[in-house]
Amino acid sequence: MRTWIVLGLISAAAPPMFGWGDPGHRLVGDVAEKALGSNSAALAEVHRVFGPSVRLRDLATCADRLRDFVRSRPGAKLDAACAPLINKFAATGELKAKYPHSDKWHFVNIPVDGGSHSLSDVKSFCGPESCAAAEIARFTAQLTPTASQQDKAEAILFLAHLVGDIHQPLHSADRNGDGGANSVHVTFFGDSMTLHHLWDTEVLSHSTVDTLSATSPAPGSTDPWQWALDAYARAVDTAYKDASDGGNDIPPSGEILDSGSYEQAADPVVQRQILLAGVRLAQILSSRLVAAPANRNPVAPPPPPPPPPTGDSSSHTHNATEFLPPAMTKSAGCKVNGALPDPSCTPGAAMGITTTEVCTTGTKGRRAVTTEMKHQVYASYGLTPQPEGTYEVDHFIPLELGGSNDLANLWPEAANPKPGFREKDCVENYLHAQVCTTKTMTLAEAQRAISTNWLDVYNTKAKASCKR
Repeated sequence: MRTWIVLGLISAAAPPMFGWGDPGHRLVGDVAEKALGSNSAALAEVHRVFGPSVRLRDLATCADRLRDFVRSRPGAKLDAACAPLINKFAATGELKAKYPHSDKWHFVNIPVDGGSHSLSDVKSFCGPESCAAAEIARFTAQLTPTASQQDKAEAILFLAHLVGDIHQPLHSADRNGDGGANSVHVTFFGDSMTLHHLWDTEVLSHSTVDTLSATSPAPGSTDPWQWALDAYARAVDTAYKDASDGGNDIPPSGEILDSGSYEQAADPVVQRQILLAGVRLAQILSSRLVAAPANRNPVAPPPPPPPPPTGDSSSHTHNATEFLPPAMTKSAGCKVNGALPDPSCTPGAAMGITTTEVCTTGTKGRRAVTTEMKHQVYASYGLTPQPEGTYEVDHFIPLELGGSNDLANLWPEAANPKPGFREKDCVENYLHAQVCTTKTMTLAEAQRAISTNWLDVYNTKAKASCKR
């Protein structure tokens, strides 16, 4: 068994079966602070609310401590480190009455049932006592520059934790009532544990990745319901899968895992989800906590990506800066431009997954486009739904290159005149091979190439491979 450490944050004690465990939540706080920057007005406001020495990593574990106290027997004491932070918005004596159902706020149970789910589905799976996505939306709305100190403290403390929770794949999935794999017992590197605990803590404790030194992804979607749906996809295609058994599901009764194979599949997902949680927490705090001037970008954007590739070269380095397409600026009156979509309506959008995930996992678990969404896409381009084979609602940046299911990445693409959607499929396969097989392009370069002008890639590089 390898002994790996992530920033010295891993504790030997087993954490509660919620969230990432304290080390993971602290990492989310650290990533958020890095994204905000040391001179951030939002971070200064956090210090004004909680005190100058309080960091986001300190706040990130306290919603669990509040939950533990609410569920405790009479006479129990609130965690000493979190008590003064929680008392900024509620006295200890009123917590049990004020937050009786806060234990339900840490997850959303999207059924792992072999089907695909829409955003509407996800909202329907939120229980009567609320869920993580609903509470993130509520506390985000509560967090305004003019809110009371008490309301700010409550929102910041819960957001610092719940944004982390919703990115843990097994907090957004439930297979036949297993509570996010809390009843699935596995053996990992010789130790017996639940699959949920493995994802909370054990993958991190075996990781060599210095998360704070890693390139942070762009925040992407601002919708917590979409975050839950994306995390659910990671549960389906990675957490519940036996990496050494042809991708078969881990049985409900559990099993002895091929630890090395499973760790290799899980580690990049865990790292990516923690990074996404951190930058998204930073985005919420900077956009909601401080009154910003018009057009201010609350979180500093990543450096400009490298230019499009000019030829095959073995010097390309993977994990380069992520490609960030422009924003979608309209959703009606869209016009196709030959074989290209309207850039104002369909600029493209990336899901925010790693090159390793793109190259080692299928797209089935990432596909989440409903019939309702397809009708909406057709309508935005002034079309009624078209017969199968004549059009398809296409991912502009394809799923196999990490494209998102956001409407900004969807458009109705015709089969004819050629080149049409079938030829674009060939371009997608060509670029995927450049990223994953020959390794002559980065994922960011491939995303940029296909969303800038896929026809150029088709005509200059991929056409020969597209003959049918």
